[in-house]
Amino acid sequence: MSKSPSKLAIGECKATCLALLDAKQSDVIIKRGRQVARLIPLQGGKPRSLRGSLLADDGIMEPVDTF
Repeated sequence: MSKSPSKLAIGECKATCLALLDAKQSDVIIKRGRQVARLIPLQGGKPRSLRGSLLADDGIMEPVDTF
């Protein structure tokens, strides 16, 4: 049986954001009495590094053509 998400005011979420992320539980963020967001922990293993994930960097610093 899964635990139902707790409801947090947006101000409380802002003040305790890092602690909420460390808790790894589902939370519903409320703003002026309306649900505006849901914080859901990722499923699976630990996060992996993005190092080496860039496929090509040709011209990455060149200006972009405008139409």
